[in-house]
Amino acid sequence: MKKTRLSIKLITIFSYKITKDLLKNGFEIKDIGANTQNPMRTVFAFEDTPEIREFLLKRYGIKLPA
Repeated sequence: MKKTRLSIKLITIFSYKITKDLLKNGFEIKDIGANTQNPMRTVFAFEDTPEIREFLLKRYGIKLPA
């Protein structure tokens, strides 16, 4: 049997403040990586869901493209 990976869409967050707020509100980090623009910084990936999109829009005014 061949294993397959499910593909999930991710939202990349560059801000520590927003990342902390997302974690406090129950969202889970799916991946962590180096910022390609600034290797001294870290970026955080969260699953792209309607709930996280609504949270980012209401809390921070961030509207993500579809």
